[in-house]
Amino acid sequence: MIKKVKDMILTNFMTIGELFRVQRMQDLIGSQAIECFIVSENSKINGIVTYKDIIMAHPNRIAADVMNSAFDYIDENTTFWRAKDLFEEKDINILLVKCSSGTVKGILTRDIIETEANKHIDPLTGLYRKEYIYYSIEKSIFLNNKNTIMFIDVDNFGDIDKKCGHIVGDNILIELSKLLVNNIKNIGAMCRFGGDEFVISTSLDKETSVEVAKSLIETIASKSFYDKINISISIGLCHIEENINFANVNIISKLINKASLASTQAKHREDKLHMVSADEVINCIA
Repeated sequence: MIKKVKDMILTNFMTIGELFRVQRMQDLIGSQAIECFIVSENSKINGIVTYKDIIMAHPNRIAADVMNSAFDYIDENTTFWRAKDLFEEKDINILLVKCSSGTVKGILTRDIIETEANKHIDPLTGLYRKEYIYYSIEKSIFLNNKNTIMFIDVDNFGDIDKKCGHIVGDNILIELSKLLVNNIKNIGAMCRFGGDEFVISTSLDKETSVEVAKSLIETIASKSFYDKINISISIGLCHIEENINFANVNIISKLINKASLASTQAKHREDKLHMVSADEVINCIA
């Protein structure tokens, strides 16, 4: 289940005026555990003062001097990943989280989002884990009404672990992940799905996706990895190009699984590549 912003917001806040003194805010943080302040005049929200703003400010300053005026609003049921995108897209540090009635329910800071994002990073490769790719695929379908899932599997990786040891295997995965990232910049998102498996989500059309996959296979095959070991990869592609207006964890999981099965079939092909359509999955769920 992808986390919603309502599950991670600061809820112990107070609404104050622009002339409210920093000294008073500092006292309230200590006595009432207030986490942040909404600065409002004539029922209009003009800024937010966070704990970080307060502890760094001189006690004689007022709220108007220290408040963050670069903020935006977000619905409480928005996913954590979408909130992360908004912080980057709008270059803001604060999101005010509204409930269905339009009332501000809580406050979300960039620091909270970054802390949560760090929990989803694979410690070995530095890539995001699988939850991130679920969001990326959903986003791609929503924005472009198409997506290609590339499921990448290292051939015979278990043999490398057995013959050379897990340290060697880990170093190969680190090098492989960096190489994959460098080759898909600006065309998609990627995660370490598990073990020696990686998943790429891209909104490229079917033909271009195949060309990218072929290029990845050739690039990996031509490189010598850690301890001068050569590896190869197999890629299963599941292409979505339907007039659909829905995407959820259930359908995305099935689509990734279809790409995974395609990667298994690709292992037995000379070109190490196998493309399948998403039609069967979509028609079963629709």
